[in-house]
Amino acid sequence: YGRLILPTGTFDNTLRIKISQNVRDRVSASGVTIENEVETDTYSWFVEGVRSPILTISVGEVQVGASKRMDVVAVQYQPIEGDGGNGNGNGNGNGNGEAHNRWISHVTRFSGGFESSIYVKNRSSQPQSVDLRAYDGSGQVLDETTLDLAGDELYIGSQLEVFPGIEPTHFSIGGSDQCRVSLGYRAVADQAATAHLHETGPMGQEFWIYPGERDLVFDGMAIINVGDGPADITGVMLDRAGDQVAQTTLTTGLAPHAKYLAVFEGQFPDRQDAIVRLNATQPVTVIFLRGTYVGANPAFLYANPPAQ
Repeated sequence: YGRLILPTGTFDNTLRIKISQNVRDRVSASGVTIENEVETDTYSWFVEGVRSPILTISVGEVQVGASKRMDVVAVQYQPIEGDGGNGNGNGNGNGNGEAHNRWISHVTRFSGGFESSIYVKNRSSQPQSVDLRAYDGSGQVLDETTLDLAGDELYIGSQLEVFPGIEPTHFSIGGSDQCRVSLGYRAVADQAATAHLHETGPMGQEFWIYPGERDLVFDGMAIINVGDGPADITGVMLDRAGDQVAQTTLTTGLAPHAKYLAVFEGQFPDRQDAIVRLNATQPVTVIFLRGTYVGANPAFLYANPPAQ
């Protein structure tokens, strides 16, 4: 393709590849069927010696149900340095830097029918800073940004404003303990309520959660391995007498800082007279979300805290 100029430097002799995708999915509940369609053109630039794209631009359109459409533009580039025009990048941008022990376990995808806003409250009367480190689902660092807040300030920004050009699945939090971070989730609909979920630390290795009415709502879970080794995560559903109704292995070998995301449907039977127990072989942090199905209007989404 030729020369590519990025904020990190200039790269010569790059190769551009275009991939066009058309993805359709269908959700049926209570006799109502919602069809979603995502059309995306993705352009990726490669340079010799670097195995993943140094720049990716995705341009697309999302059809949510019969009436709601969104234009989607995502730009992501690797934080590696060019050498002024005749060489390749060096480094891979995957260093973890200073350890973080505070987490937001789930950031919605642009094309998933939901949108996220990031809230940071400075509880001090003095200026404070907070560091946000963005990850992809495999636990690799995408980028890191610092927000500087005045005394007593409440910052509110969209995920696009906080993490421009990338699409993280979750992020960790460092910096001042006086700055508390929350995420607001909202369905892309004309009438939609926002669920506010707050940062968490390592929460343990066993959790108990009650399932909802599947004909009305979905139950979702986002689990981050915050341990120092691979994690296996299993689930068991128990009835009122404590007898096992179902058992499943949700994931094995989940890497440190990687994320597991799933809904209860397909994992556990549709039972409201039962409880689900999750066990992990490493410390994890979790978010359980419950909400109306995509296409519902008004749309509701809320946290479903587990018992520990």
